Amino acid sequence: MTLRSSGSASLHRLRNEAAYAVRHGPLVMSEASLAFRFVLAVLATWRIVHLLASEPGPQGSIAQVRARLEGTWAGKVVGCFGCTSLWIAIPFAFYVGGGATDVLLAWLALSGGAFLLERTGPEPVVIERIVDTSEKESNDGMLRPATVDPEPTATAGGERTAGR
Repeated sequence: MTLRSSGSASLHRLRNEAAYAVRHGPLVMSEASLAFRFVLAVLATWRIVHLLASEPGPQGSIAQVRARLEGTWAGKVVGCFGCTSLWIAIPFAFYVGGGATDVLLAWLALSGGAFLLERTGPEPVVIERIVDTSEKESNDGMLRPATVDPEPTATAGGERTAGR
């Protein structure tokens, strides 16, 4: 074996690795690439979960699906942002992670990241129906309704005054 043959073997190995990287991505992911994939996956997870759990969707289609699922196990999952984020984060965990341990940790981290993003937003506006008070006694905007004066009482001098 000469130096020349060992050089061609390493060149052949480099060509194979380069061809693999072109087809399947790099063998070792850089830290910047991993961080970018993680942030991208957290944002995608949050967006899909937010759509499923909180938004009406295009022409109210998602809200209709949520209404049909109401009262079922799936309805409870879709109604809970944290629960839905666990399910939606699974495919994105495979995008971020490499081995089984990485995928498991990425799954929980992506769900947690999406949940934290949801918590940083403003609280949802809750619209409550106003009770019709026209049939009830009107209080004219006062904190307490006006009291009815009790019967007049007599004073020591015989004058009649309103009770206190």
